[in-house]
Amino acid sequence: MKTRALGARVLRELAFSPKGLAWLPAFSILLSLLVYLFLTNMDLSLMDQKTMMFMTMQAILLLGILAVAVVAADTVAGERERGTLEALLAAPVTRDQLLGGYLAGALAPWVAIAVIALPYLAVVSAGTGGFLLSAAYLLGTGVLLALGVGAWTIGLSARTDSLRNGILMALVVYAGLAVPAVLSSALRGNWIGRAYDFLNPFSNVMNTLDSVIIDEQGLSLQIVRLLMLAAFTGTGLLFARRRIATVSLT
Repeated sequence: MKTRALGARVLRELAFSPKGLAWLPAFSILLSLLVYLFLTNMDLSLMDQKTMMFMTMQAILLLGILAVAVVAADTVAGERERGTLEALLAAPVTRDQLLGGYLAGALAPWVAIAVIALPYLAVVSAGTGGFLLSAAYLLGTGVLLALGVGAWTIGLSARTDSLRNGILMALVVYAGLAVPAVLSSALRGNWIGRAYDFLNPFSNVMNTLDSVIIDEQGLSLQIVRLLMLAAFTGTGLLFARRRIATVSLT
């Protein structure tokens, strides 16, 4: 119950504030523009439909996880800057309940964006018979990635002294993971690039979606990538739990 109350508080103050809700219409406009270009632009309309589906899912993930990272960065660092952290630490809640509330609030943008995005994915995938499979992989891998990014960012937020520094750090980490994932095919020319591609959670999600949607490969070929993604999320939860346990007002 306390975790749920804390999550609702984070939702109210961060995710469902006027600033937080601005993500949703902006995201809808971007997806509408992307789908419109797919359907009307002569060059893009000649693209393979499965490639359109993959690019749509790629956009959904990149924008959704960015929203998660920004909201998660505004948890502990934001509470500290607004002067509300002292009252929160003095409240009769455990640190695990605090972390659970923060995670619930941080994941809310991803859930909202996924709900908005599914009709767009249905339009792009019309006629392929692959909507349900695409949606299942998008939601499954997306939740794991969002949970991991949210946990790691909350842990980093607990170690920063200001909201600005927390958001800046979250954006740097996000760019370091997301940009190489988008350019992963260009980075596999040497062993360093291949190793980073193997370890990068964003790359694991993108490569899984590419394998399932475009190459039509089965679940058995995705196990290693999914295990790497689960490891990223699990270590992120442990990191966030440890940082939240030692958080202080300074």
